Amino acid sequence: MGLLIAPALFLLGFFDQLEAGAEPGLMWQLQVGLIGTLVWLAVNIKFLIAKGQTVGKKLLKIRIVTLSGEYADPKSALLPRYAFYIGIGYIPVIGSILSLINVLFVFRADKRCIHDLLAKTKVVKC
Repeated sequence: MGLLIAPALFLLGFFDQLEAGAEPGLMWQLQVGLIGTLVWLAVNIKFLIAKGQTVGKKLLKIRIVTLSGEYADPKSALLPRYAFYIGIGYIPVIGSILSLINVLFVFRADKRCIHDLLAKTKVVKC
């Protein structure tokens, strides 16, 4: 995703600001976050809706399903899953800590992160 987002950041002058030593402000960070989210959606939405897979999951031959192993409905399963997964990172100060805690849940016996628990989903091999 970084390879796709980097040109947009270049065009918006992000790297020039970093080179000048300027720290990006909140509005700048929100804009970059929105661009990143839109690029991620543009690349992955078709695969998510069709088979419960992102490009990365497709390459790894895994997919998102409900707890009963059925197709993960975009509205009831995928939207809450990714809203939490993406959204917590934008909480000031503690967002990155919460994001880390979220993904560390993968080391539990059932290998489900917090976003899986909230959305009642799991990731399985295809």
